[in-house]
Amino acid sequence: MRKQLQNELATNGFIPVDMSSCSLNSQDHGILRAVLMAGAYPMVGRLLPRLNNGQRAVVETASGAKVRLHPHSSNFKLSFGKSSESPLIIYDEITRGDGGGMNIRNCTVVGPYPLLLLATEMVVAPAKDDDDDSDGDTDYGSDDDEMTVEESSTGQQGERIMSSPDNLVSVVADRWLTFQSTALDVAQIYCLRERFTAAILFKVRS
Repeated sequence: MRKQLQNELATNGFIPVDMSSCSLNSQDHGILRAVLMAGAYPMVGRLLPRLNNGQRAVVETASGAKVRLHPHSSNFKLSFGKSSESPLIIYDEITRGDGGGMNIRNCTVVGPYPLLLLATEMVVAPAKDDDDDSDGDTDYGSDDDEMTVEESSTGQQGERIMSSPDNLVSVVADRWLTFQSTALDVAQIYCLRERFTAAILFKVRS
């Protein structure tokens, strides 16, 4: 239907026959996926590794539900190593199949950066190794000083995490998606989030 509309508009002189000049970024897959992420968010899931070759692909959603990919999905046969990071999936809806199970059909694999720009909440925590090393090292003293010491400890921990640009950190988006990164990359993402929010507010108010 969209192709027919395009042909009618071109025939009547509203648009050029060659549409390539209308979108300079139409072949930039990174930008296209970022736009899709912005439109589909928060319909985001993580594709889980298959336990065996006969198992259907399963997507974990933000609610913790496990939903199977529809056999006709373009990503149904997508495979990746168990040691690699599970791909992120955006989808339009979850439907009930003929057998009563829930399926995702229309979906696209996306990268983490657009998600980190759009996420409602983003928290930085120590990498797992650093977190394990720091457990049990603090003596909180009396109950009266517990709150003060806890706040001081939290502030010191945050400073320690971001003290070096090469420090490995864990980034938690929307309280369920975890990524590994460096302190420098996370700081840059925070700056981009602030600029992105400011640009949207400027556009809305103008």
